[in-house]
Amino acid sequence: MKVAIIAPHLEFNTLIKEQYEAFINAGISTYWGLDFFWERSFDADIYLIHWPELIFPNRTSSNPSKSDLDALERRLRELKSNSKIAVVYHNEYPHYRRSTEFDQLYDLIYSSAHAIIHLGNHSVELLTNKMKPNCIDHIVIPHPTYSSVPNHLTKEEARETLGINDEEKVMLVFGSLRNKEELKLVLQPFANSNIKKRRLLIVSNKLLFYTSLVEKYYSRIYIKYFSSSLKYVRGPVKNEEIQQYMNAADVVFVARKYGLNSGIVPLAFTFGKTVVGPAIGNIRELLYKTGNPTYNPYIPETIRDAIEDGFLLSESSQGEFNRCYAEGQMNQAMITKSYLKIFKKLSPIEI
Repeated sequence: MKVAIIAPHLEFNTLIKEQYEAFINAGISTYWGLDFFWERSFDADIYLIHWPELIFPNRTSSNPSKSDLDALERRLRELKSNSKIAVVYHNEYPHYRRSTEFDQLYDLIYSSAHAIIHLGNHSVELLTNKMKPNCIDHIVIPHPTYSSVPNHLTKEEARETLGINDEEKVMLVFGSLRNKEELKLVLQPFANSNIKKRRLLIVSNKLLFYTSLVEKYYSRIYIKYFSSSLKYVRGPVKNEEIQQYMNAADVVFVARKYGLNSGIVPLAFTFGKTVVGPAIGNIRELLYKTGNPTYNPYIPETIRDAIEDGFLLSESSQGEFNRCYAEGQMNQAMITKSYLKIFKKLSPIEI
């Protein structure tokens, strides 16, 4: 069997790198990149698509044109005549770009799939309600843990490298903060919490979001107000550096107002951390199932309460429970078997 993983071929894309290696180790002839989708001299039994907007790499910051969409529709028809298409339902629509054209692109790819792989049951219900009745298989396979990310630093060692005292209560926000609304989810509720000796550790792309001179100065003042309890590290970070931040933290906070999934949750589970996240999408489903606190992103008081609950749980065995749950239910070996089962059903060729 020959599988083409249609996703960016970037070394820091740990999710895809681990999936690629797992398929290779399972004896599947596997290719990884974006070019294989369009290359007519190349053929695969299965095309596994991640993040549909990246089908047009040059269109991630601009809308696909009508000719782009027409070309995509033709190519999907060509592929379906000889191959099977599976799509991982990461997002309902692109994080940074929402338009009629991108909606059409997403609809084209999802409606052309033979199988759609969901990271939770919530998105199965969401997508099946949106799509007309069809013969597409909808399968739930959880997001895997990040087993290849180094994890040998102790909490004390990690904090020493970051200049954080042992007695401080540390909440980590890791990964992209997409706009100032997501930043606001964190700052004020954390400041209003009753956590003593608190420290907010933000590892992200940027903290200053502004579109005007007034907003620029307002943002700087806003951040300065929290500077005594805030440590900011500008991302992105390398894989080997992730353990510094995860192991230094007591609680990991997921700052999202909308969305289906977050890779930060399985990453935090991999490191045995208590997670506080929004009660939205598949994030809510996983956090409810594992007993981690959630918040309503539109009610600041629930965010503050969830943060306080998170720190209380971090003093118990919640983090270790998350680690054990992830190792038992989200390990790469189990997830690879689930993918192989789908591949065999779609294309019953000897693996």
